[in-house]
Amino acid sequence: MNERFPYCGLKGKPHIESKIKIFKRQMGYILEIQKQVSGFGWDDATKMVTGEKEVFMGWAQGKDGAVALFCKPFPLYDKLCEIYAKDRASGSMVKGPGDDEEGDKNEAEKNDDAISSTLAIGQSSDRRDRKRRRKIENEELSGLATALTALIDVEKESTSIMMDMKKSFLRDVEIGEKRTNLFGVLSNLQELTPIEVVEATTIIGLDDKKVEIFYSVPDESKVMFVKSLLK
Repeated sequence: MNERFPYCGLKGKPHIESKIKIFKRQMGYILEIQKQVSGFGWDDATKMVTGEKEVFMGWAQGKDGAVALFCKPFPLYDKLCEIYAKDRASGSMVKGPGDDEEGDKNEAEKNDDAISSTLAIGQSSDRRDRKRRRKIENEELSGLATALTALIDVEKESTSIMMDMKKSFLRDVEIGEKRTNLFGVLSNLQELTPIEVVEATTIIGLDDKKVEIFYSVPDESKVMFVKSLLK
């Protein structure tokens, strides 16, 4: 992450671990919600939880972070399904960065007792466990990279849309100001009669492109431009 985004400030712990934990918890809630038979449920078309809010809020009590899922789009659902849903559905979600490590510590203590009594068998088992853990960690990291890439793509797309909306808004504001001042600018053109000023204000003011062209034309050519429109 630091090589690809040197100024992002993200760290494996706590940022990435926390994000994985949140993703897993939300996936677990969604898979549980899909089993609901009345009141509310998962809408796969909109990728969010819909239904009766009061019923959902009652279900969500005591479930950390579940309330935020109601009527809130979850665009990463399909991507996360590819990574986590299979293990969640079978009830055997493997642990990864960000999960509670207490169970792992207890298991390690049990393994130590077994090793002390049967050293040869314990060492062999420990090697298999290490290989299995390394494989799981590699799969978790691969899944995390996929999820983060999808998240970055969504954020980039949202940023692009917001920038386009901002540009459009600023352009509308600018055109509005020019249209407001149009009559005054035309009135200052001494070569135009009052009736020509009124007619030109109507013709130019109703067309954004004409407004932009009028203001871009040099002052000495504005009268010529107006009279060409009035013909």
